[in-house]
Amino acid sequence: MNANFTSLNWNALAAGAVGLVTTSLLAAYLLGIKLPVITSDRAAFLAVAGLGFLMCMLGMGKVVTGLGWTHPLSILGSVVGALILGLVLVVLAGWRLPFLADDRAALIAVVVLGLVKWGLGVFSHVVLKV
Repeated sequence: MNANFTSLNWNALAAGAVGLVTTSLLAAYLLGIKLPVITSDRAAFLAVAGLGFLMCMLGMGKVVTGLGWTHPLSILGSVVGALILGLVLVVLAGWRLPFLADDRAALIAVVVLGLVKWGLGVFSHVVLKV
């Protein structure tokens, strides 16, 4: 049997692997398991945001190129990505927003927004076949 490795979507596979690592790190941190690098809510926030950006670079580019910049799904994904980026900038600057009392709240917000963005990518791949 001859396997055709060129037909695999390596970017999507890599994005999925990064997603599993991110989920594992986040679950371990929230369960209180001591991790060498993630020792605070801010460190967990930055790790999740950074790995999320990596996932986006690997996986979401195909949505925009497949659907076009003006497709509602592309625009919504860009808006959610801009919200995540804005949230990271707010946390790094040390600003406090009324609905984000601390770094734990920011961590939860970035996870929820990341899940929304991930859901958009899954929808585009499964339903729209992009």
